[in-house]
Amino acid sequence: MAQPGREANAPWGDESQGESTSSSTPSAPQPIVLSGAEGLSLNTQMQGQMPTQATPAAGATLTGSVGEIDSSVWTPQVHIAGKGSILKGIGSTCLFGIVMMLVPMLMVGYAESSWEDDWNEETLNIDWDEGGLNGTFQLSHTPIDECSLSIRDGSRWSESFNAYDNCDGDGALMQYKESTIAQFAVDEGEEILRATFEIVNESTGEANFTVFALDYESPNDSVLLDLHTGGFSEFEQAFDENLTPLIFTVNSSNWAEPCPRGDALLVTDKLGPLLYMPTDSPSNQTDCYLTYTNILFKGEFTVYSGELGGKNNSISLSLPEQDHQNLGTQTFDENLTPLIFPVYTNYWNQNNYDCAQEIRIEYREGTYWSYPQYEQWGYPPNCPNMTYYKGAQVNIGSIDHDSGFGEIYLDEPLGDEELEAEYWVQTGFEIGSILQCFAPLIAFALFVIWIVQVVRAFQAGLTNQGTGMLIGIIPAFFVSIILTFAIGIMLFGF
Repeated sequence: MAQPGREANAPWGDESQGESTSSSTPSAPQPIVLSGAEGLSLNTQMQGQMPTQATPAAGATLTGSVGEIDSSVWTPQVHIAGKGSILKGIGSTCLFGIVMMLVPMLMVGYAESSWEDDWNEETLNIDWDEGGLNGTFQLSHTPIDECSLSIRDGSRWSESFNAYDNCDGDGALMQYKESTIAQFAVDEGEEILRATFEIVNESTGEANFTVFALDYESPNDSVLLDLHTGGFSEFEQAFDENLTPLIFTVNSSNWAEPCPRGDALLVTDKLGPLLYMPTDSPSNQTDCYLTYTNILFKGEFTVYSGELGGKNNSISLSLPEQDHQNLGTQTFDENLTPLIFPVYTNYWNQNNYDCAQEIRIEYREGTYWSYPQYEQWGYPPNCPNMTYYKGAQVNIGSIDHDSGFGEIYLDEPLGDEELEAEYWVQTGFEIGSILQCFAPLIAFALFVIWIVQVVRAFQAGLTNQGTGMLIGIIPAFFVSIILTFAIGIMLFGF
């Protein structure tokens, strides 16, 4: 790149020589042309901006050649972005699914295991007095949580003794006791004569129905007679002070048969309607003398005074499921003799076909409803025996929550039965509660992170990876369930 006849270190010559040359023959400098790089030149402006050492002298040009530049250098480079891997997306979703299931499960499992450490069960060593009625005991772990202590006998499903903290903060031990307030029993049934039918005058068709009073009926009680022979008819009368039988005179001349042997008689009294079937008198088959009978089952409600007040306390008994049938009001005497309320179960068929009847007792302290307990199912009128109870909470001892010292006082000894105690121990701050609260939040946060990753994959053009993450939901669900179940069994045994 030096001029002919000049040194390479001074291609433009000395300054003195440059001045003489420029004065002799002026010539415009020619641009430097690089072979293989068309369009690349050094024009006058660029030369003016070059340093003095690199600027050609006036009137001098730089000639020569440079190595050829490969045209591949100037080939445009096009960057093609990858679309990611479907398998990578599926694997990412599976990992997120496992973590979302496993981490909350471990946190909850740890919380439950920490709570189990605070739960205590032990057999009480009770120091009873000679009568076995009063005793003291000491719990092994203290202090205990209020409202957590439960004491029962060894038979968990049929315990005869069960006491618990009353949750009022005073440490009183309460026991739920049931006392019998009423019993129900029904007899084997008795056939009673309710009415008779007799033709008085065959020529005129005059006939009489005679209705007899039953033991539950009183003067002025009305009786309604329904006849289904020769059309529907109703006759009503009331008993007098002597309970004289009622005579209903009818005209049977327009009946299909003057003697209604096949028709039942419907008698409605203060207890309700009841059908009576006719029976011919063996000695009067031709005279049409019919008797109407039925088997009445008489039951009794026996009410005791124990939980219903003392002497001179009045009791009213009714049956809500039998249209609130009122069985009357009675009063306890000085000896607190149980009260007897009679009832006929034949009439229960009209409204309720179940022997188990709820009772409503009104007494001085208020109103009490009770449902019976019975050993066998029955249908009226032949009902099984039933017992009605009234429960109450009775104070049978105390417990000191700080020291764990307790007392028990009973009405009757328990015998050789051992008592077991269950309770929570106070531990202050419970990290298990915090973990249990944060477990679902962590699962939700991981889910949000997974959604963000899916969106970013599609935004970055990684469509295959994003699609794989969506497809991976299905295998992630099954894999996370299986792994979580297996790890749960290994760690917590469930």
